[in-house]
Amino acid sequence: MGSACGDRDCGRSSYAGVKARLSAGSINPNVFQDQVNKYGSLGNPDRDVRRQALDHILDSVEIGKALGSRDLSLWFADGSNYPGTQNIRHRRRWFEEGLTAAHARLSKDQRMLVEYEPFEPAFYHTDIADWGMALLLARAAGPQARVLVDTGHHYQAQNIEQIVAWLLDAGMLGGFHFNDRRYADDDLTMGSIDPYQVFRIFHEIRLFEWETGRRADIAFMIDLRGNCTPRPLWWTTRSWRRIRRAARWWIRRSASRALSPRTCGLLSASGLNRRACRPIDGRIPAERLPGADRHRARRAQPSIGQQL
Repeated sequence: MGSACGDRDCGRSSYAGVKARLSAGSINPNVFQDQVNKYGSLGNPDRDVRRQALDHILDSVEIGKALGSRDLSLWFADGSNYPGTQNIRHRRRWFEEGLTAAHARLSKDQRMLVEYEPFEPAFYHTDIADWGMALLLARAAGPQARVLVDTGHHYQAQNIEQIVAWLLDAGMLGGFHFNDRRYADDDLTMGSIDPYQVFRIFHEIRLFEWETGRRADIAFMIDLRGNCTPRPLWWTTRSWRRIRRAARWWIRRSASRALSPRTCGLLSASGLNRRACRPIDGRIPAERLPGADRHRARRAQPSIGQQL
């Protein structure tokens, strides 16, 4: 631990967190920024580079232990930009070896979260390109490994809530990075493009919890570009809370009316969707407007539910 996070550094960080009533979230190793990672980290053909990347990840595990952080969040930029320049199968095996070694260093209270992304920065192939690859690598790494879903790391029109449902059912959903996208990994404010999609994701989570009677052990993180919107964290947290309330409302309403996916009730489900989305609106908070504008704002701006 001394080399990973000096005792004094970790002690100061822990003290500052306690003083501010904050605790460390996930630890995110950076194995993609340095020039040495041009051809990858754990998937690099150079054994020395792979060792360097693994050492940094192991240091991050020790930092997590010192700060009381449970989750090691792993995102890799590894891939290639042209056919034939890399051996895809070898890289997959190197990733499996590296993740297994990192998993072996976890304490019994820690978890490893493996993130995926179909492209960016690599153009031809990405080593962990989708949730299936992340799932296979997480299972190979060990029992404390899970899959992390970044809502911006998907192809256009991909059904993210289906991925969530599958991972929940397999007991392999470990966390989220919440943001929104228009083209690629835009990291826009969550719900700014498709707020209904986020509602559908939370519906799958709450439905799973309602049916199984147990809480899904998921780490939630807000991951967006702070230069895109004023007070992005405030807006995203506000939307997040409303969406979670809407999802709980869906579950209670469905149960009270004996509605179930087994009935395939299109009209009933559509009606519940529209009513549940009413709290998810894009209005400017009236309390932030001056004087008489507050009353006009409340009357003039329709909610998304009303627009639907």
